[in-house]
Formats: sequence, C-alpha cells, structure tokens
Amino acid sequence: VLVKNISTMKMKNGDRCQKISVRDVDGMEMTFMKFDGLMNIELPAVMTLDIDCTPKDSGILPKITGFNLAENVDASYFKPHAKIDPEKGWKMVNYYIKQLDDSTKVIVKEMLTGITKEYTTRAFGESGPFARKSGALEATLKLARMAEKATDIYGFNKSILMAGALLYYVGNVLTMNTDYSASKYQTLCGTNALAYQRLMYKMSLLRNNEEKKESAKLVKDEDIDLLANILLSKNSRYNDEASPAPAIPEALCLLHLNRLICDLDRMDDVLNATESGNVSGEYRGYRRAYKSGCTEKEEDEPAQDTGKEEQNG
Repeated sequence: VLVKNISTMKMKNGDRCQKISVRDVDGMEMTFMKFDGLMNIELPAVMTLDIDCTPKDSGILPKITGFNLAENVDASYFKPHAKIDPEKGWKMVNYYIKQLDDSTKVIVKEMLTGITKEYTTRAFGESGPFARKSGALEATLKLARMAEKATDIYGFNKSILMAGALLYYVGNVLTMNTDYSASKYQTLCGTNALAYQRLMYKMSLLRNNEEKKESAKLVKDEDIDLLANILLSKNSRYNDEASPAPAIPEALCLLHLNRLICDLDRMDDVLNATESGNVSGEYRGYRRAYKSGCTEKEEDEPAQDTGKEEQNG
C-alpha cells in the first residue's frame, strides 16, 4: 500500500499512537491505528503492512502490528491518474483568458504566474471529488465551461464570472502537496483565505512594479473587490456568519456550480464501479446512485481559438 499520511496522537493514558492513512493499487483508502512504536518515515512511502483484524468487544479496530518498506516500488503507481491531458487543459485555460476584458485578463495572468505547474498537475484535495493528478485543473475547466453556458442564460458579467471560474480553485492548489496530501496551510488558513491573500499580494506587487505600470493601469479596483468576494464566499453556507456570503450574482452562480460538479464527480466514481441496472454504494453520506443503461454523452468542445483577439468595445 501507499502510506499517504501519518498523524500522531496522545491517548488518555498518556501513551502516543498513530493514525495511518493508506491507499491500495485499486484506489481503495483506509485508516489504521498503530499503538506499539511510532513510524518515522518520509512520505509518501510504499509498504507492506501486517494488520490485526481480531474482533473486539466494541467491534473490529484494525491495527498495524508490523511493516516493511518496499523501497523498489514507485509511489506514483498508487496515485490516482489524471483524466485529462494537462497540456491540452492549459491551452483551454489560455483560450478562456483571451476572452476576458483587459482588467480581468491582467488579474488572472498575475494570479497564475509562478504556479502554472501546480495549477495544471495538483489534485483538488486529499480525497473526494477530483482527488487525482490534475484534478484542480479538471475541476476548473468543468466549472469554466458551465459558467460560460450560464452567462448566456442569465446575462452575468462574463469577464468577472469567467475570471472567477479560472481562479476558483487556486486555494486548493496552494494547500495541496505533490503527494496528494494537504499541507498544514489548509488547516491553518483554508483555501479561501489563501486565494484571497494571493490576490491582494499579487495586485500589490503589480502596482509597485515600474516595469508593469501599463498593465497595472488596466486593472479596475472594483474588479479586484468582486473577485475577492467570489474567492472568499466559495464554501459559504446559508446562515453562516463565519465566512462572507456571495454578494454578487456571479459569486452565487459559481458557488452552486462548484457544488454541482463536485457531487457529479462523487456520483461518477461510484457509478464507474457499478454494473448497469444496479444501485451503487454510497457516494455522499447516505446517498446512493442508480446506473442506467444509457450511453454517455460526450462533452461539448468550446469554439476553437482563431488566434485573433476581439477588440474591446
């Protein structure tokens, strides 16, 4: 198995134990306890584990009784593979950037400068939806495609909505390690705060850079404020005063589209492991899904970029 994460805890009697999260080659993940001796290894690591599953009075509590490092096994073999081509995905991002107005175009480019590799390769999260290589980019492209359709229906500010979609998961990118485990910043700061912090930091650098003063003149203060609301309200819930609520239609739209694509990805995972005409296992809490015999519809490709930018007007 691939050992993803190890956390050390102190028990009521003062002894220390470890909670160890692992993943097998089939993508199944589980957590085990280790009570005797502490593991001190560099992660991610591939191991063979001896597991004690003896039933106890309170049920079965699997615990590790022994382990051996498998040094000759590549850890990447266990990691979830990408469902998209990162290079093609990045070209699509650039296609969407070219559709933005001057102000939001500068903001998005500044935000993505320096994190292109992470933006195109990192997972969306440790587990759950899009928890695979290039998962954050995959989610971004789905969100952008749906946002583009929503603009035609509701008449949103297209540049603000599409810029918000392209930057929506920057915080996820910044809080994930390359080994598909969350960094300490996810706990200390959270994805929304890190994305907002990067927005303010990048705009401050831009306006204090003499070499970029012409680009800085293009950026509107209100666009920064609107994108800040989009980033900070990403995980907002009704009657939740702890985080800013969506204050503009574009933020509300992206909030619900985000929930939709995440739930659809969860459902897709369980349906892929289900035979047609059967009910799946749980994909979110108590919810189950049914797999019909319908054929899957291919995603629509956006219009091809002709290489000519439209004139602002």
